[in-house]
Amino acid sequence: MDNKISIRKIWSVAQAEWLKWVCNSRMIIIPVLTAFIYSYAITPLLERAEKMGEPLNILEPLIAVGNSQMLTLVIPIVFLTLMSDFPRTDGSTVFMISRTGRKNWMIGQMLFGALSAVTFLAVIYVICTAFLTGKAFLANGWSMVAKRYNVVFPDERFAFASELLPENLYNQMTPFSAVIQTYLLLFLYLFMLILVMLLFRQRKLKAGGFLAVSGIIGFGGLFTSIKASFMWCFPMANTIVWLHYTEIFRKEIFPVSYSYIYFAVFIAVLVFANIIASGKMSIDSIDETEA
Repeated sequence: MDNKISIRKIWSVAQAEWLKWVCNSRMIIIPVLTAFIYSYAITPLLERAEKMGEPLNILEPLIAVGNSQMLTLVIPIVFLTLMSDFPRTDGSTVFMISRTGRKNWMIGQMLFGALSAVTFLAVIYVICTAFLTGKAFLANGWSMVAKRYNVVFPDERFAFASELLPENLYNQMTPFSAVIQTYLLLFLYLFMLILVMLLFRQRKLKAGGFLAVSGIIGFGGLFTSIKASFMWCFPMANTIVWLHYTEIFRKEIFPVSYSYIYFAVFIAVLVFANIIASGKMSIDSIDETEA
């Protein structure tokens, strides 16, 4: 079996897996996610814009979705549901591994995981912007709805919609910076979870992988909701940009650069562990899932 690293073989594996993934019947979950995002995050912002008579920045709902504690709990769960059989092993898997080699197959699976995360986040981008076509502007500045609504309507300062775009965001960074950092960190979060699943699956501990990622998401959500200092040990808190800043003063509670280091270290360790584990993987005992 050829164990030389081949970019062509790696891409071939990732492309084949991605095509099977986008055609999977589980994609029916996407319309359900769309409805939830629309009712939970987009509708409240649109109602505020209409009440104030001002347009939103088209990036603001996108930023709100990626910084909502509820949605940063829901989004990984939906993504892992879509990726529940990752890495997919069917009748052609043994043949593919034999042709590409274990390491190329494993790196291809990791590339597929990254491509899937990018695709999933791109779908969220389309969902968040499609509903605002013709109703919003695009600029590197926050809308009056984000900055002034609570001043014009002080009685609604503590309403749920105010939590969608908190002062920790619009007082500390521009929309362009906020959307880039939000979705880069969210991508790293999803990719990290995929690598954990892959490592457990190689050890033939599929159930253990689900328990591990469920624990990472669940405990991360719990500690983040109560703002415990221990929350920075979990990826969820590191993903939510506004948690890193105070409301008024340009002061970081936990530097964003630390969160990038956090993900870089864990992802590097997981990538290395997966590649090492691939050399010990037995293709004769690969369990098959339905095609």
